[in-house]
Amino acid sequence: MTCDKKLEKARMQLLWQQPFFAVMLLNLKLVETTDNPQVSTMATDGKSLFYHPSFIEQLSLQQLIFILAHEVMHVALEHHLRCRGRDMKLWNMATDYAINLQLVEACIGEKPEGMLLDYEFSNMSAEEIYPLLIIEPAAQQQTQDNAISSPQSGQDSDPGGCGAVLDACKNANVSELSQMKRDIQTSIRQAISIAAGKAGGRENLPSGIRNIMDNSTKPIIDWRQTLRDYIDDSTRQDYSWSSPNRRMLSLDIIVPGLVSDGLNQLVVAIDTSASIDQKLLQLFATEIQAAFDEGIADELVVIYADQRVRKTETFTKGDKLILEAVGKGGTSFIDTFLWINKHASNASVIVYFTDLQTTEFGHEPMAPVIWAAYGKQKTYEVLAKRVPFGRPIHIPSY
Repeated sequence: MTCDKKLEKARMQLLWQQPFFAVMLLNLKLVETTDNPQVSTMATDGKSLFYHPSFIEQLSLQQLIFILAHEVMHVALEHHLRCRGRDMKLWNMATDYAINLQLVEACIGEKPEGMLLDYEFSNMSAEEIYPLLIIEPAAQQQTQDNAISSPQSGQDSDPGGCGAVLDACKNANVSELSQMKRDIQTSIRQAISIAAGKAGGRENLPSGIRNIMDNSTKPIIDWRQTLRDYIDDSTRQDYSWSSPNRRMLSLDIIVPGLVSDGLNQLVVAIDTSASIDQKLLQLFATEIQAAFDEGIADELVVIYADQRVRKTETFTKGDKLILEAVGKGGTSFIDTFLWINKHASNASVIVYFTDLQTTEFGHEPMAPVIWAAYGKQKTYEVLAKRVPFGRPIHIPSY
């Protein structure tokens, strides 16, 4: 059987048995490759599914079904967007450990011989598994001893031997990454709609996919609009026809805009204690820049702080805002708010970009506080409940 026919037959079986995976596969472009050093078996970057024909030939049909589902899991769980500069060999191992247990428990296809499987990693995410691989060489050794053979040496490109994930963030800008996430969500909604119509369709899916299905029923709130609404509520005082709304003007619609009573300062504090994703920080900066350019304040003050204020910058209208993340020590907000009370007493609103990983909030300042909190949704939900003042909003990772 040729590779093309075997792939088509595997996809047809998935369509009847696991329609979720079949629909997701339809949104991935199949690309045969024999000279890509990153593809010794099969791999995905979220847009395409690359495969080496020699690898496909040595698989049974049921093993191929397993590996196709494995690659779909990489995409559905956005592993290609979550690398964040990690070592790709270890990241592939961590994601394989997270995925393979779920596929085995869901009885999808036939697991390939020697694939990465460790029940100690049950119910753990790739991010939780990754640091354990760094400190446990024995877990890494499994790839050298047991991985399914590939047409090339391939150990670094696919250490698990059953399909790799490629880093889609390396050559993409923030806008492209956002579009990729939207495309994935669209594919997932389509796949869920079809899978839900099949008897027992949900119960036969891996737990990670069921979690995605559960989350898809929650209302999606755009954090950008929420942030802008909060800032507008805090900095603007009244409406005036002499200052029409700029966003409406661009649509040739004239409506009164909000104006302030006096000099306003917009204060942005950056928590530099954690490892901040520079692309996410720049996306945040873009929203702040847009709000500042629309005249919500006359002055923008940026504070970089961990346990202490380390650096401050002041911007006026027309200045370009560039935020640079620098990792430091622990987190405390006490010194930041003391500095604001002393040096930025005209602040109309304070926006704090942070992971909320602290209990040292200090005294509530005179100006309203918006906590622009990044990190995992579940972690955010726990930490947001501990915030003693201000309005927290969640900024998801991209």
